[in-house]
Amino acid sequence: MAAIGQTINSVLSGKDGHRSHELSQFGFDTDSLMQFKLNAPRHWVVTGMVGAPSTESTDGRDHFFWVYRLFRIEIESLKAEPDGFEEFPKWIQYMHRPNHKETNVLPTSRRRALEKGLTTPAPVQ
Repeated sequence: MAAIGQTINSVLSGKDGHRSHELSQFGFDTDSLMQFKLNAPRHWVVTGMVGAPSTESTDGRDHFFWVYRLFRIEIESLKAEPDGFEEFPKWIQYMHRPNHKETNVLPTSRRRALEKGLTTPAPVQ
């Protein structure tokens, strides 16, 4: 398996100056920034990869998943959106063929527990 991991630095400006946030993610590009409705906040879709052992999957096999999480861009910070906002986070099973469907081989409770191991945008001091 091959993937391009990147460290992304974003600089957000506000009335009190600016703040830099750093995050590692896979495949950052213009599609990583979204606005769901006109005049609504913009969002950063953060892509991570998570492995789950056979003991955690419903089919008893090891799997890898692309995990897409959503962070709202505020004046000078990034805020995680709650589960379910615009149907995020999304978990897509990594396969050796194109796949865009949400997985059903990993229970939601395990997904939430594994998400805690993913990095979140952190202010750079």
